[in-house]
Formats: sequence, structure tokens, C-alpha cells
Amino acid sequence: MAIRVDINNVNTSLLDAINNVRKGNDTDVTIKYYYSNIENNLPSTISMINFKADVEMAFLQWKLFFNNLYTSNRVMLGNLNLNFEESSSEGIKIEFSSVKYISGSKDFIKLNSNVKWTFSALLKVNPVLSAMVYAIGRSIGFPTTNTNSPMSLKNAKLNFASLSSLNYKEGYLHNNGLKNYKSLIKSVLYIYGHINNTNDIVYGCTDSKAENYNKKANRSDRSCNIIKNPVKDASIFKPAHALNKSYKVLMSGQGYGTLDFKGLNVDKENTFNL
Repeated sequence: MAIRVDINNVNTSLLDAINNVRKGNDTDVTIKYYYSNIENNLPSTISMINFKADVEMAFLQWKLFFNNLYTSNRVMLGNLNLNFEESSSEGIKIEFSSVKYISGSKDFIKLNSNVKWTFSALLKVNPVLSAMVYAIGRSIGFPTTNTNSPMSLKNAKLNFASLSSLNYKEGYLHNNGLKNYKSLIKSVLYIYGHINNTNDIVYGCTDSKAENYNKKANRSDRSCNIIKNPVKDASIFKPAHALNKSYKVLMSGQGYGTLDFKGLNVDKENTFNL
């Protein structure tokens, strides 16, 4: 089964850092987040302290997952040091809204304001931790799945610790549960690059016939812009047809270029050569 990628949410800073790590370099990268008017919209079923504790544990799960995966081995000598840091107004915005349950993108994480959210250590329904693990994954390029995974909306409503065979210690999780999901490991190695491959992962248009073809791209981002009916032979033009016009020209193996004839002076010959 093909591995899916949420192209729009692949974190470029994280991707650049991992590309550097896979070349053998120790690399630090920080992804910031902030709360937007959370306290005023918080349900009575959870305190602000416990809400933030679950959010921090969710970010910790992804930090441990990436850092443990992209660590030095017999092939890769570099180490990734990923951190998530709370800020006042930078990074991923965490807020309540009218979304169906929870959603995430590279710019925001939104929780449904009508859900009775609970602290995960109480082992009740709608734990913030599970939902946030899901939403953070969405914010860094992991698509929703129907399999047994933290990226399943069904699992996002259940207790992450129980599903991942983790135990709380004084109300907090210190171990990594994401590493228990083989499908998630396969996804991250595809999206951000295998630990045994030193070649950069570059997202872009991989179709050489497209206007925005990127020769360095080795992962399609589905952005290719194919020009309809391009000029394939630019060596001869009729002046009467070419003057004051622009043409998209297909150049062999190079994608598209633009020929601009606006304001060009030519003689009265029937054709001219470029």
C-alpha cells in the first residue's frame, strides 16, 4: 500500500534538519507553538494546568519519536535534536473553535469548543493528550488514517497511554509510545527520509513537462502546472502572429520557458529565426 503524505503540512525546517542529519551532522531544530485565548474557552472538565500538561506530553511524544529515530547508527552519524517550545505568539496556534472534533495544520491546531475535554491521566473519554498527538502529527505532514495508529480519529478519542502500553508516573508520561506503531515509522521514513539514505528529500514538481518543473525534486508535491498546447518548436515564428504576444515554450528536458515578443521590431520578411 502506497504511503500517503499531507504535502501542505510537511515542516520544511524539520525536513532541512533531517536532511542535514542524514549527511552525518548533529542538527538542532525548534518548532514553536502558542495558546490563543484558551483559558477563557476551557471546559469545566479540565483545568488549565492539566490541559497544558497533556499538550506538553503530546509534543514530548513526537520529540522522542523523531529524536530516537534519527540518531547515529552504523550508517548515519548525525543526531537530530528536535524541540517544541511554547512562545507568546509564534508558530502553531492552539485554539478552540467549531471544528468537528480536532484538526491540525502547519499553522494551527483547533479543538472543538463544545467537547468535554479531560486530563488523560484520569483515563476518561476525550483526553486532550490523544487528540493533541493526532493534531501535532497532522501539523507536520502525517495524514489521517483508518488503521490502528495515533493518526486515526477513532484513536484520538481514546486513551493514548493505554493504546500505546504506557504507564503514568505521578500523572506524567516519560516514555515514547509512538515508536510502537510500525506504520507510523514507515510513514516518517518516507516523508522525511530513510536513516540509511544520505540523499536530500526535496518536494516539488517532478514532471519535466510542467512549467514549474524542479530538477532537484524527488518527491512530488502535486504542484505541477501543465501548459495546454505549448509551442514545441520555437525556431520559426510568423511576425504577424508573434508580435506583442508571449509564448510558453517547451524546451527539451528543461521544462518551460517564456518567449516575450512584446515591443519587438522585425522587418517585413514572412519569418524570422530565434
